[in-house]
Amino acid sequence: MEEVLSNLQPRIRKVIELTYFEGLTAEEIAQKTGTSASSVRHNLYRALSKLRAVLLETGKAKVTASANRKGGSKGMLVEYPRTL
Repeated sequence: MEEVLSNLQPRIRKVIELTYFEGLTAEEIAQKTGTSASSVRHNLYRALSKLRAVLLETGKAKVTASANRKGGSKGMLVEYPRTL
């Protein structure tokens, strides 16, 4: 996890750490970091996108087509390896 997180910019990494490791809300992170809640959410979405890309590049996640949705719409689903 440390290796994957090291690919993020420090401010974006901080948002991930505060959200997932400390369980803070966007409003709480905004107060703690001196930014707005919308900025925190934006950084969170950027971080998740970046982490997804890194995991796909390193082969630690795989992408499968999700064609079985109602209405026939197609999309992408990222599957993460199961841990035991």
